Amino acid sequence: MRHLLLLAFLLLLPGIATAGILGGIVSLGVGASFNSPAGDFADHAAAGWGGMAGVKIGVPIIDITGAVEYMSFGEKDFTGGSAEASMWGFTAGGRFTLFPFLYAGVEVGSFAVTQSTTIGSQETEGKITYGAYGPTVGLNFASFDFNARYMVMESASFTSLRLIYWF
Repeated sequence: MRHLLLLAFLLLLPGIATAGILGGIVSLGVGASFNSPAGDFADHAAAGWGGMAGVKIGVPIIDITGAVEYMSFGEKDFTGGSAEASMWGFTAGGRFTLFPFLYAGVEVGSFAVTQSTTIGSQETEGKITYGAYGPTVGLNFASFDFNARYMVMESASFTSLRLIYWF
């Protein structure tokens, strides 16, 4: 079902964004991120990278956002083994313009986390889905958006620095 929603998202949104439907208030964006695990998650994964595709619906002062994201966290060594993680996320949020170039907001979503652990020659993989929420602050310059966020999850929280280009 998730793959079907992702496919619909990717197929429909470029047409909406480029056709100027809704008076040109809908924008499609692509971005890259640097991600750092936080809390207990930092014991099981190292910093990593990510990519995203999103939509922004802008009305004066307030933007509504949605995104599909993929993040890969690096390998973390511990006594007797190592671990690494990756996740797919679906988020939605709102942000309030504080100044013409500065905004603050909140995002909520769902992240499917896959974690691989190697101890000696034995490798195990676990998958779980978490609900998440977190604050976001960012800067807009022309079509570029740079933001920082802290996503809170039960045992996979992380910080993220993202650079997004909005079409």
